[in-house]
Amino acid sequence: MEKTNSSSQLSSEQVHCFYRLFFGLLQHTNEQYKLVKSMLGKNFHDGINHNDAGKIANYLWSHPKIFDDYLDTAKLNKREIQIINDWKKHYLKNKFYLVKYLKNGGVFLSEDKDEKPYLVKGLVSSFEEMWPRQVLPSLVETVLLPFEGSIITCGLYYGSNIVLGNNISREIRDACSQAELTYGLIDSLPFTKTVNIEDVNIGQIKFYLQSIKNLELYKEDLEELINKNPDLYLSTYYYHLGLLEAKIYKKEYRKLGIKNLHFAIYGKMLIAAHTDKQQVENTVKKLVNLKELNRIVFDKI
Repeated sequence: MEKTNSSSQLSSEQVHCFYRLFFGLLQHTNEQYKLVKSMLGKNFHDGINHNDAGKIANYLWSHPKIFDDYLDTAKLNKREIQIINDWKKHYLKNKFYLVKYLKNGGVFLSEDKDEKPYLVKGLVSSFEEMWPRQVLPSLVETVLLPFEGSIITCGLYYGSNIVLGNNISREIRDACSQAELTYGLIDSLPFTKTVNIEDVNIGQIKFYLQSIKNLELYKEDLEELINKNPDLYLSTYYYHLGLLEAKIYKKEYRKLGIKNLHFAIYGKMLIAAHTDKQQVENTVKKLVNLKELNRIVFDKI
């Protein structure tokens, strides 16, 4: 088996373990329910047609009792039993947009209304070998599985021939960015964090303030959202507006050759600057109400 990328893919040993268990499940399912007669009595490790594997897998996902039957008959160790039980309880079958690649895997955005972002590791092949960066985002139907603290796919993909236009692609990328700000990048299953409407709105505010371009594009939406609950949302607004302004100040300071300067920003206002960090913090405490300190961005050039 080829050596895999340790950060964006499972290890070779884990990949071997995955295929041993998954092919075992598929073979057990087919022998019991005779879904693909041409594969009866055959060892799936010797190879199986993608469409045949997909047919058997779809039956497996819709009949969870098969997992229990397999556990009763297969001779598995504790590690393997845990993996199978995790699959049974927490598999996620859906359509996803494969949006981008990071060092630790591909980012899959669920197509459903919740639009959650998942960091998914590859198996033998990297996702980029199958979907080059220039074709992203791409719509893919697959099953996400937990695997020893990471998320992987079942290795079966049902792609789409739909070519996404520039506007739709931008909307998908924006939705992914907003989802990451709301849920974080989900890297294990199950996802148990409770997210309410306030969390979603705060994620939106962060997204609107992620760049000058976003701020200009969504200015009215941002104001409307903050006005719904100023007491709750203003801290997020001022802090992330301050992050934007800090980038601008740092850029200007570099042009002037200024170094080793600590500074503090409240929204768009520079309220303190000094070469000594403690001096900046002391000045801020004198100027700002304690309840508003979480609105302040402290930075250094």
